Amino acid sequence: MMIIPTEEEMKLCDILDSVEATKEEKKKAQDRLLIIGKEKMKNNPFHQD
Repeated sequence: MMIIPTEEEMKLCDILDSVEATKEEKKKAQDRLLIIGKEKMKNNPFHQD
């Protein structure tokens, strides 16, 4: 199964890779990606807790 990142995830990754982004912006992007990842794991029928 291939996981295709959403447009929002791509933008958040761009922020994390950006040299111009502040530490606060990078922290917010990282937190949002973590939330998205947790939601995707919940919706994955093959994920086992």
